[in-house]
Amino acid sequence: MKKLVVLMLLGLGLSFGAQAQHHEEMRKGAEYSPEEHAKRELIRMRDHLNLNEDQIKEISPLLIAHHKEMAAQKEAMRLRHLELKTKMQELLTDDQEEKLKELHQERRKMRKERRKMRQEEKED
Repeated sequence: MKKLVVLMLLGLGLSFGAQAQHHEEMRKGAEYSPEEHAKRELIRMRDHLNLNEDQIKEISPLLIAHHKEMAAQKEAMRLRHLELKTKMQELLTDDQEEKLKELHQERRKMRKERRKMRQEEKED
């Protein structure tokens, strides 16, 4: 009986470790440069679509330009959001700011739950 419990705990530990590692790998995607994103996408396209060398040479600069533009847009959006947040802080009272933070946390929680439900539906 003790061996069974130990094996179950070991299995649970390994399972949680694998999930944590997977989530960490997903977060690392944000650290890639636009060129690295383009290269990874090109490799997937090459493997799934059986691209020839000429196609690869023509598609590569298109993907790099696309990912550079997306990175620039993401940075611009981040700056606009930061500016909005700063202006809102100037206008809201402390109580209103606290209430806004609570609303944001509630919204994050709901998104997380919806994401989890969608993931479970995919697994079925």
